[in-house]
Amino acid sequence: MTVSRTLPPAVVTGVDYITGFNTLRSLSEEGVPLIGLSTDPASFLMKTARCSRIVVSSEEGLIESLIGLGGELEERAVLFPCTDSHVRLISENREILEPFYIFELPSRETVRLLLDKVSFHNFALRNEIPVPESLIVREVADSHRGRLEGLRFPCIVKPSIKNAVWEERYGKALKFRSASELSAAVPEMLRYARRLVVQEWIPGPDLRIYFCLMYFHREDEPAAYFVGRKIRQWPPEIGSTAVAEGRFNRSVLSESIRIFRKTGYRGIGSVEYKYDRRRGLFLVMEPTVGRPNLQSYVATANGINIPYIAFCNMVGRELSAFHREEDPTPVKWVHELSDFRSARHHMRRGDLTWREWFRSLSGPKKYALFSLADPLPFICTFFFFLSRFARKKLSSWFQGLTSVLGRSG
Repeated sequence: MTVSRTLPPAVVTGVDYITGFNTLRSLSEEGVPLIGLSTDPASFLMKTARCSRIVVSSEEGLIESLIGLGGELEERAVLFPCTDSHVRLISENREILEPFYIFELPSRETVRLLLDKVSFHNFALRNEIPVPESLIVREVADSHRGRLEGLRFPCIVKPSIKNAVWEERYGKALKFRSASELSAAVPEMLRYARRLVVQEWIPGPDLRIYFCLMYFHREDEPAAYFVGRKIRQWPPEIGSTAVAEGRFNRSVLSESIRIFRKTGYRGIGSVEYKYDRRRGLFLVMEPTVGRPNLQSYVATANGINIPYIAFCNMVGRELSAFHREEDPTPVKWVHELSDFRSARHHMRRGDLTWREWFRSLSGPKKYALFSLADPLPFICTFFFFLSRFARKKLSSWFQGLTSVLGRSG
């Protein structure tokens, strides 16, 4: 990798997550000098060779760490937040950080609107944006079966605002098949989120989930965009992307631009949809505000390097609009560990064969972790999970052996 001495550095937060790690990759491939910021010093992603240095900070001390780092740099760095919590903190403290960093975010009000699922749902209804039927639960009384009668089941439940405690306990979302099952779970869930969004489940495979990755600079038209779809998720049905590919859809692009125009959007963002065959249209599942998405590297892999386009515009090297609507040989993005787990789940359920799995991965690919230019994060992660798998199997084998010996005695 050849690093340009004429470019200011970019500071990428959340490099201990795949989103931040792949943002580093997008920028490093264009020779941008990089500094990472991580909240998990034990993460194997910290083994990356793409950064000149990695600063470790607590979540609560993020702003203080950024100010300290900014004071050490010879020039203002370009700042890329890569988690929702970092977007929120940087947005709320933007005036403090502006002397040290160049960054591009929507207005403070827009960030608050799009990060809060309740606020976005109300915004969508006011602006005739198609969204699944939803119910907001603020207290246990809101989940009484009488209030749930009009809601279609199964349904999914998410916190209004993402938080680490919820995700550690429940993951991205939970799926419920009946009103009684949901009512019984609400008191426990309200311990981990102040408000819950109970959202109608949209049936259909992961292939019906589309996304539009965008970057708005100054104009009402995106300076870059990329439309794609998921092939698999982990966990299935309610998880995050395991495999994605470019798949252009005009309706997805048009609706995404309309949503961001209405908010006066600036910066990197995206919108996710699921096609509902019953209604015959794409429904907005959620926006991502102020940062790249988990699968954003799929755009880079297909020639639309959104982080680098944003970087160039922010440092005054404005680039013309970038997009690609059709590609005869699109490159897929594969999260190795998530897709292995997802495929294994589908195989056990009987709706995926080995041949179908290999066929779904055919063609050119880029991986979330594996890269010959930066191999250590993948190697360390692979051997960690391999050793954990081996320990689990050995433990199971010894338990079985002990049980057999006990019976024989």
